[in-house]
Amino acid sequence: MNCTSLTSITIPDSVTSIGSGTFASCTSLTSITIPDSVTSIGSGAFYGCESLTNVTIPNSVTSIGYDAFEGCKSLTSITIPNSVTSIVESAFEGCKALTSITIPDSVTGIGPSAFSGCESLSSITIPDSVTSIGGAAFAGVKSVKISPDHPVFSMNGTGVLINKKEKELLYVPPHLSGTYNIPDGVVKLSSEVFKYNTKLSNITIPNSVSHIDSKALCGIKSVKTSPDHPVFTMDKYGALIDNSKKSLLYVPPDTSGHYTVPSNVLSIDDAAFFNCNSITRITIPDNIPDFNRRIFEDCKSLIGVIVPRHINAENNPWNKTKFFYSEEDIEKVVRWKKHKHKNCNSVKIQKQ
Repeated sequence: MNCTSLTSITIPDSVTSIGSGTFASCTSLTSITIPDSVTSIGSGAFYGCESLTNVTIPNSVTSIGYDAFEGCKSLTSITIPNSVTSIVESAFEGCKALTSITIPDSVTGIGPSAFSGCESLSSITIPDSVTSIGGAAFAGVKSVKISPDHPVFSMNGTGVLINKKEKELLYVPPHLSGTYNIPDGVVKLSSEVFKYNTKLSNITIPNSVSHIDSKALCGIKSVKTSPDHPVFTMDKYGALIDNSKKSLLYVPPDTSGHYTVPSNVLSIDDAAFFNCNSITRITIPDNIPDFNRRIFEDCKSLIGVIVPRHINAENNPWNKTKFFYSEEDIEKVVRWKKHKHKNCNSVKIQKQ
């Protein structure tokens, strides 16, 4: 619906459900009254309502959909009733002004990115009733708290949250700086777990870690492993490779010049080249069958990617990355651009 000028609304008592995307992108909406008759709030119902400041969800609501309040960047507080049992994926993602929220004891699960990007949220307490937490659920939140005897999750002195049963690293406080040594015994790194840890200079991955989710290392300046790590190895550039899957997971953001993907790699993670702004050329080995064409879009200095002959190098207009079959092909483009630039500089405009 076209609702950019809508500033407030009172939903009538006859309504039992707010459908998916009902008020999405109502950018001027500042307040809304939800009656006790409503039992569900659909996916993206208030997505992008960037002027909405507070919402009270009545006890009648049992279901809040995906992305329901995502991008409500002026939302400062919200009350979740005891009738809600799950906070699903991205429900409050990007609510940058949110300063307080209480998760009731009725909640048993918190989905991926549920509160990701809630940078003003100084603290959030996870009740003992919660038994599952998705990746990046609290990415950017200043601190997370649990009871010392929580049945599923544990927290060490630095405020790091770990799933005790799955041995999964779920949350690292964004204020940590310098080198961070992942605790020995951790088996899995969840998606985007370091996304907001811009103060960390590097992390050390212990031999116990055997699985790293996609995007888990986004935002990290450098990664270290032991030379005898059973799963992961590093190439000469400091890039991380999962030997069990033959997958390139991470390339250091400060890598510059020409980067050649190791010949033993069979796949490239979608976030491997995150923020690699200084790379100018990338060479893909012949044994990689295919890859996501958009994984290089963070490489702002990239001139081109050299791909094997079995990969279609057609340069689609929607994709900023240019693909070539050889270094010579790239050089032809570079020379052409230089020649074109030189000719443009030599043009003189005569005054009338």
